[in-house]
Formats: sequence, C-alpha cells, structure tokens
Amino acid sequence: MNVKKVNKMCKTTLQEEIKALMSLYHLGKAPLSYALGFGEVTITRYLQGSTPHPDYAQVIHSALCDIDYMMDLVNSNHEKMGPAFKKAINRCLELKSQFSCSKEILEVISYLFYKLEELTPMQLESYLYFIQAYSYPEPLFHEHCEAWKQGVIYPDVYHLFSTFPFKVQDDVRYKIIEDAYHHLDDSKKQFIDDILNTFSRYPLKTLVTLAKTGPWKNNYQEDKVTVIPQQDIQNYFKRN
Repeated sequence: MNVKKVNKMCKTTLQEEIKALMSLYHLGKAPLSYALGFGEVTITRYLQGSTPHPDYAQVIHSALCDIDYMMDLVNSNHEKMGPAFKKAINRCLELKSQFSCSKEILEVISYLFYKLEELTPMQLESYLYFIQAYSYPEPLFHEHCEAWKQGVIYPDVYHLFSTFPFKVQDDVRYKIIEDAYHHLDDSKKQFIDDILNTFSRYPLKTLVTLAKTGPWKNNYQEDKVTVIPQQDIQNYFKRN
C-alpha cells in the first residue's frame, strides 16, 4: 500500500473519531477544540483534511476511548470552553455512570464483539460467565453475577447494553470500548478464543441452559435477585 493511500486512511479515521467525539459529548467544532486543549480552529482544519501532529492525533483517540481522560481535559480547559463546559462535564458524568463496569470486563466485551460482531444480550452474558468461570483462580474480571430468571446476568453489563440498539456498533458509545481489547495480552485472547470455540457452536437456548446448571440452579430464587457467590462458581467449574 502506498504512502498516500495510508495517509488518506489515517485522515479518514481521524475525522471519524472527531465526529464521534462531537456526537458523544454534544460539542461543536470550536468547543471540542478548546476541550482538547487545541486552538479554536484546529478541529475545523482536521475535518477539512489537515494532517495533525501525532501527539494531537493521540489526544483525540485517547479522549474518545477513555471517559476519565476526556473529563480531565474538559476540567483542565474549562475557562476556554465557556458555556459548553457544563454540557460537556455533565455528559462525562453521564457516560461514567453508564460505563460503570471495570475496564477488565469491558476489554473482554470489546474482544467478544471484535470476534463475533453481533451478540444477543444473553449470548454476551453467557459467554462472560463461562470466560470468568473457567479463568479461576485468576479470573479475567471480578464483577459479580446474579441468578435471574433469564439466566446468569452481570447487572452492570446488562443495564449498559440494554440502552444500546440491537447492533451495538451502530451506537456512537461503542467507540468508547471498540479498541479496548488491544489491552488484552495474547494469552488472554487465546483463552477467550478457546472458550468461544467450545461454546459458540451452541444455539442460544442451549447456551443459556448450560449456564443455568450448578451455581445458577443452587442460587436462583423466584421473584428475587440473588448474587451467585464467586466461590460457588470456582468450586463447581473446578470439578467439571
């Protein structure tokens, strides 16, 4: 691939990230420029095709992928932002509330969507359960799961993705976790691949039924949400 084509692809990606940031934080071009610590017309120039310094491109990418990073930028540059500051900081807080899961589980979720592209809510919950269960005594994430009528549920994950459309990638918020799987090392990716190779061949109904054995069955109570103790999960999957 020639250099001109690579540069064009990089510019396209940068422009997509800028547009995603504007949509995600409800900011115009100038307020976003100020929020990121740039000059007033910097974002406008990038959208028109100017090539940014790599450091500036990294700021844009990090702001899109990391809510805390974006919040720090907004707070640091609040004087320049004027009335847009309040809107931006409130949006940061709203997104932090929505993405209350640990970064570890979001990295796993990111990898699942990277590998499978489309997942139903219960597929996502069930795969997460088996990934956590078989990774003990050093689980890939530490979120607790609950025994719901539908099956094993990670409540923070469930509540987050219940606000997304069926095709999760169509929501601009997906950009926050899209590249998170890059933080997984190769051994963790291979482990997840092994779990998917085992369980992805099952239809959804069978997958959920498999998740309802053992710990779910021992802790489920009708009309009551109960936490499945992690020790129960660890003990059961150590034997099976």
